[in-house]
Amino acid sequence: MTPEISQRIARLKAALARPEDAAAVEDVAALLAEIQQLETDVAVFKHAFDTTCADRDQLLAHLGGRRPWAAPSETPASIPVSLTRMLDDLAGSANLSPEDLAELGHRLEAGDAETMSAADWRAMSLISERLIAADDNTVTGEALLAQANKVSLLINFWKMAFDSGGAIDGITLTELLRQKLSLLTRCAGHGYQVQCLAQIEALLLNLGLADRYMDETGAARRAMQDHARRTGLAATNMEIIDLAAHNRSIGILALLDYYLRAQKLGLLPAKKTILLCDKFLENEYLVELLRNEAVVIDDAVAAQPLRSFANSLGCNFAATLELNGREMFWAEAMAETYAAWTERMSAPLLQLPDRDIERGYAALQDIGVNPADRFVCIHVRQAGYKPEFAIDSPNNCAIETYFDAMKYLVGVGYRVIRLGNQTMTPLPQIPGVIDYAHSNVRSAFMDVFLIANCDFYIGTASGPAILASAFERPAVMTNMQPLIARPPREHDIFIPKLYCRSASGSLLKFGEILASPLGYAFNNSSLFMDGKIEVVDNSPDEIRHAVSEMVELVTAQSLAQDVQVPIKSALQLRFDAISTSRLNYGRRSRMSQAFVERHADLLD
Repeated sequence: MTPEISQRIARLKAALARPEDAAAVEDVAALLAEIQQLETDVAVFKHAFDTTCADRDQLLAHLGGRRPWAAPSETPASIPVSLTRMLDDLAGSANLSPEDLAELGHRLEAGDAETMSAADWRAMSLISERLIAADDNTVTGEALLAQANKVSLLINFWKMAFDSGGAIDGITLTELLRQKLSLLTRCAGHGYQVQCLAQIEALLLNLGLADRYMDETGAARRAMQDHARRTGLAATNMEIIDLAAHNRSIGILALLDYYLRAQKLGLLPAKKTILLCDKFLENEYLVELLRNEAVVIDDAVAAQPLRSFANSLGCNFAATLELNGREMFWAEAMAETYAAWTERMSAPLLQLPDRDIERGYAALQDIGVNPADRFVCIHVRQAGYKPEFAIDSPNNCAIETYFDAMKYLVGVGYRVIRLGNQTMTPLPQIPGVIDYAHSNVRSAFMDVFLIANCDFYIGTASGPAILASAFERPAVMTNMQPLIARPPREHDIFIPKLYCRSASGSLLKFGEILASPLGYAFNNSSLFMDGKIEVVDNSPDEIRHAVSEMVELVTAQSLAQDVQVPIKSALQLRFDAISTSRLNYGRRSRMSQAFVERHADLLD
């Protein structure tokens, strides 16, 4: 720490020792302004000051909530005596000196994970624990949110170390995720619900905390509805869905289909739905189809005033909702909605205009597919579309394990169209298989057209699978993870990934998995690492058998006058009986018969 900063800190401590002295209050404001002017040194003081936790927050409160490197809007009336401990607490935090903590903060924001020592990691962990355990009167939401952001950096550093073959001694990723969850949960209790809720929901799913996820998302939805009633906004009978608050993927857009259907069926209250689409979305053609069913606002000027009402009139259709009087996870609500729609309606909600269908078939001819050809779409999730750390990717799969299924489909008369984008592994030359992901006809429109018009869809846990459900295409869902996940429709078939004990090589039984967070954890392999569990992908043979079952089903239905729902086998029903949870995907689809027979011992 430079002499200029040290001198000012000494003067600041002296001023803080005279809390009732008006001159001292003025001195504090002047000193903070002086420190602000030291552009080279202000970052050092900023990082040191950020780490003082509770005392820092008391000072901020008396400075009108402003940071010390920003000019205060007004002079505070007094400063509490306890602030005399402010800089002493710096040295006491995790047994590090102010200089140590300032340098640690500097390295964190600079992204320099490699220079962080084990002591640095433990220090930041101890600071988090101190904040989590602090009394509500001595900590503010701002302090909790700031530390949660630091833990987010630590989480990324941990993942970078893992990806490079390293490890952080004594600290697990699960521990860091739980710390961040605890910090954000306390922060939300201090009035920061809007800033924290989405992160809390994601962490609960990452950690497989199914019951808590259902409780907290349900409570947040009811609190929003109560606020709308109290303020009179509920009388507008509108809901505003800000798609910028979601991940803007094709999957999120496709989920709106089930939600709008549920309103039309009376399973949800019918409202005027306004979609704010003024920020980048993955598939703008799908947005155009949604215009027929909702008010779409894609102009930033028009969207901004409406966005301020989204916290009162919004709806998280990708969390939990009360469908027909019962609390449900979105996936179960989707399954129930589609079942009710099939009974009462004759066509999907979203429809491609005839001119677009003609345009799509014309583009197919450019890649060698004729209008009379039967074709199947396949999408296998890989890391390229959404660059991730390796530990975040339990849903990613190797496209090579699907080659046998592709060749089988070509052998029984299908063309196979591989979906995706140019970041995906290019396919080798396989007769009858088109690598659309690397073709010159790939577009947002063609992504939708292909899925809407295929005979059936083969996929993994990724957004395009939801679009297949929206267009009522039968689906074979492979490598499903977590175990609770499954497609929504009665004619869908799925096979899950399996979990193996690293030490013994034995597979975990389905009941064991679903009795633990492993069965519900999304996009997070740290739980498997902690438990010394390995995730086992489906074999080429398992994938081919599941696909052949769908071919038999589709062929039988094309020959039948009435489309009959296949009767489940005793083994399939046994799996359904095991997979019960508040957070569930419904039980209408079926596990592949060949797969459940091969792994019947996992049902015990």
